[in-house]
Amino acid sequence: ARLAMEERRMELEAQYRSRNDAPRLIAILRERMSDEPSERANIAGELSLLLDVAGDPKAAFYASRDAFLADPNTDRRMDLERRAESLDAFHLVAKAYETVLQADPGDLDTLAALARVHDGRLDAPRDALAVWERYVHTAPEDAVALAEVERLATLLSEWIALVSVLDKLALLAFGAEDRAALYRRVGEIRRDMLEDNSGAIASYESALDADPESAWTLDNLIGLLESVDDEASRARLADLYPRRVELADEGDHEVRADLLARLGLLREKAGDLGLAIEALEEAKRTYPSSPLASERLVHLYRKTENADALHTLLEERWEAAESGSVARRDAQLAFAKELLESGKDRKRARELYEGLLSPRPDDTAVNALLSMAGEGGDDRVAILETLEPALRNADLHELLASALSLRIGAGPRDVDVNAEIAAFTELAALNEGFLHNLGAAAGYWLDAMDRGYDARLRVTSLI
Repeated sequence: ARLAMEERRMELEAQYRSRNDAPRLIAILRERMSDEPSERANIAGELSLLLDVAGDPKAAFYASRDAFLADPNTDRRMDLERRAESLDAFHLVAKAYETVLQADPGDLDTLAALARVHDGRLDAPRDALAVWERYVHTAPEDAVALAEVERLATLLSEWIALVSVLDKLALLAFGAEDRAALYRRVGEIRRDMLEDNSGAIASYESALDADPESAWTLDNLIGLLESVDDEASRARLADLYPRRVELADEGDHEVRADLLARLGLLREKAGDLGLAIEALEEAKRTYPSSPLASERLVHLYRKTENADALHTLLEERWEAAESGSVARRDAQLAFAKELLESGKDRKRARELYEGLLSPRPDDTAVNALLSMAGEGGDDRVAILETLEPALRNADLHELLASALSLRIGAGPRDVDVNAEIAAFTELAALNEGFLHNLGAAAGYWLDAMDRGYDARLRVTSLI
């Protein structure tokens, strides 16, 4: 009986086909729907065509979906997506693809199709990225999939995913420069986006292995190692600084000097003062204006008590500095201080300080000269004779009062009474008119009277 019914169904199907009777043919095909995948796919595929002709695009879409689920090949997938277009049914397409992938997670064609649906049809780039990552897990060397992960991870700022895919791309890169560029990019992301300095260092080390002549890689690696500042990083920097110096252009003196100075600092920190001085002196020869090299050499020459080298360096710094600049003033003060404190040349130290009294007296120079005058040396009067007019012209009343106070004791009273009287009267006038110390002013007027000056009216007015 069952066989007879099947024969009868086939006869009717043939009749309906010959008469193009779509409604009855649709009904009989639905009755014939099989559980066997290949047969079911064929029946569902034919149904989708008939339903399309019958003007039922929604039913045609579902029939196409059934055909794809039964036999997920490329043609059926293309048919399904075509029918989804007019119905805006790509969310159902995505579900169908996921159903297929549950049975076969490694179906690369379906994974790629699902990712493109999420990205291009459903505006879900994050879901697309997740699917492409599943694809790459199955096919880690697929260049197209890796490129898609890179694009979407960059778009979404998914830095961990981007680092992972760039590492894979670096391993697949054909040329050393391309590989180094990818590792540098990974290093940059780890440093700037993930704040993973140790990971960034590893990436830049890989970039350096790929392209040992890259100054850009060395600069970034050196910067990272300097920020870590531990024993291992310092040991590595001791190797990298000279390598970077070798890669610097011959004419790039400032860069070379900076690297050598940093090498000197590193050696100084390690306690290798001789090697530190050697590196810093080379930096100074390479670029005489290097402030870092000069500064550290001054410190190390003092620490190692190398007075001659220190004297020469300070004099060179002073002579090299631009006239009238702050650097020139600072270098002149430093040179003068060294000459004075070392006892090497007091006269020249005084001349250097006096050279800073115009156009307006420098405070440090003035205080140094006052200190020298206060020591009571043979040059005391000469210092004051130079210092006082400069302070007077600049209206530096307190400092002028200090200088005049020193002049009072500059020699025996009977040497120059008139000079003493002039000093006392000026001190009195300064304290009365500018420093507002009337008691001190009265005292100085009395001192002037003691030396024969008639100041009774001034004293009376103050008392």
